[in-house]
Amino acid sequence: MRTAILLLVSAFSLAGARGQSSATSSPEVQIHFRRASAALNAGAPAKAMKEFLEVLGLDPGNAEAYADLGIVAFHQRNYSQALKCLSSAVSIDPSLVKSAYVHDRRALRMDPGSAQANLSLGKVLMMTGQPRQAMTYNNRQGEDDVVRNW
Repeated sequence: MRTAILLLVSAFSLAGARGQSSATSSPEVQIHFRRASAALNAGAPAKAMKEFLEVLGLDPGNAEAYADLGIVAFHQRNYSQALKCLSSAVSIDPSLVKSAYVHDRRALRMDPGSAQANLSLGKVLMMTGQPRQAMTYNNRQGEDDVVRNW
């Protein structure tokens, strides 16, 4: 699961959240992002969430931090918090959804069986109000209960 979280965080980072806020480049914000990444690598999602919240304390409009919080909350099965955070990220930077969708579709073209890409695309579709389509991708990973409980 730790790998899946890191891949999803990477997908949203690749999707263009970084750099959306003027404070993103501040050294203090970058330190918190590095600490969050290290916490995820160490299997400590609560510590990562604390670091993402620190980013938001410094930069309340940071779409990447909201997206990362949402991804971690999703994996902790805190679906209401995940939806809230991911919705905030998309509200700040609407291009995240399209970018994440394009990224995941490319990944699936390269490897249709990719668990991470299927699950990530399912989440993107869920965020855009397409639960039936999301279930198709999540079912490929045995995650239909996630969609039902969202």
